[in-house]
Amino acid sequence: YRSADSSNLKTHVKTKHSKEMPFKCDSCLLTFSDTKEVQQHALIHQESKTHQCLHC
Repeated sequence: YRSADSSNLKTHVKTKHSKEMPFKCDSCLLTFSDTKEVQQHALIHQESKTHQCLHC
């Protein structure tokens, strides 16, 4: 990973290479390194499933 911006590099190292996982899912308590990962994960807990397999 390379970046012209040092803050981007710091964010990359913190979220991809650190064992620190300060963000928790409110539903299942899995932990993540950044808020975007938690938000993406939270979609699996939503009541409305908008995509359905046409074969099932």
